Amino acid sequence: LAADHVLGIGGAGLTLAGLTPRTQVRTALDLGCGCGIQTLYLLRHAEHVVATDISTRALAFTAFNAALAGVSVTGGPDAGSGDGTGRLELLRGSLLEPVAGRRFDLIVSNPPFVLTPPAVREAGLPLMEYRDAGGPVLPVLVAGLGEHLEPGSTAVMLGNWEHRPGSPEGAGAHDCASDPAIGSTTAPGADDSSWRAAVAAWIPEGLDAWVIEREVQDPVEYATMWLRDGGLTPERDAAGFDAALGAWIGDFEARGVEGVGFGFLIVHRPQRPREPWRLLEEVTTSGRGAPGPHVAEVLAARELLAGLDDEAVAAVHPVLAPDVTEERHLVPGAAEPTVILLRQGGGLGRTIRATTAMAALAGVADGELSVGQVASAVAALSGLTGSDAAALRTEMIDVARHLLATGFLTAG
Repeated sequence: LAADHVLGIGGAGLTLAGLTPRTQVRTALDLGCGCGIQTLYLLRHAEHVVATDISTRALAFTAFNAALAGVSVTGGPDAGSGDGTGRLELLRGSLLEPVAGRRFDLIVSNPPFVLTPPAVREAGLPLMEYRDAGGPVLPVLVAGLGEHLEPGSTAVMLGNWEHRPGSPEGAGAHDCASDPAIGSTTAPGADDSSWRAAVAAWIPEGLDAWVIEREVQDPVEYATMWLRDGGLTPERDAAGFDAALGAWIGDFEARGVEGVGFGFLIVHRPQRPREPWRLLEEVTTSGRGAPGPHVAEVLAARELLAGLDDEAVAAVHPVLAPDVTEERHLVPGAAEPTVILLRQGGGLGRTIRATTAMAALAGVADGELSVGQVASAVAALSGLTGSDAAALRTEMIDVARHLLATGFLTAG
């Protein structure tokens, strides 16, 4: 491939398009627009879209595709600035530089996150504009998001991060801890603590962050994939491929990289200043349909929950999400199930092993009863009084928070 190759519509672009919430917004930014696929999606629900790229050729493709769609465009492939009068504004420059001083309601990006070591390029692989930044682009990009997000706004992007043994010093448990009740899993042999702490350190103060690792590749898999992506294969050039692969693996070994994770980064500015939440997890399952609506619902639910104390949560009248089903496992002849699972049909396709309190709440969550009323009813049916009934109420409130935050329940 040519070094200035512009990536067309592919799996990564469609993944990002499906991940992006499609609520109506006033302004949106497509950072690193490429052929313009994200821009065209944004134009369906944003009043004004700014598309940026460091590549003049990419901006030309975006301008052409927008013109085919009948969209008014300001700026252009050679523009360093635009007057903002059209629905689409094209700006050329690196990362957030073209939009210095501007804020948006939604930012989407499939940034050039592939770290191609200089030794690999010396071995014959050129720097590909659409994927190679020549340095660690994601930490810089994510760290700069705070200056460009309006209150209540969201940034959605794809990325990868390195897995190394151990955790950087100074990473607090709040910043790098996952929600253990979600039931996420860690890839065999991977040290999840290192990537969580490292990625959490990228997030600016005051912003919420939801980072979802979808896959982990070992160094050989990762290097081989990107070498083939750039057109360097053992079938075409065995010596060149071996040299580049050896250089890449050598770089990983020298820096102690044991694997590379791929996934989603969702960064959200709260509507009002508050303590931010951070969730960094591994989720390899998928639900039916695009996850974008689920992302919007989860962000809204967490925004709501951030302002509710326990008594306010107890007053919520929850409703079971329409895609949730229950699965019960019973030993033949037994009256009670040994395992109860709640399965999410949409969203991320999560499965939760339900506790008694969780199953009880989900089973009656039709909006009629509040969380507190359900807790009182279960306590009465179970013959619980005093401190035991109070403990059940506390557990039920915690369960409600978790099910609301993960999209199994909605607030009635």
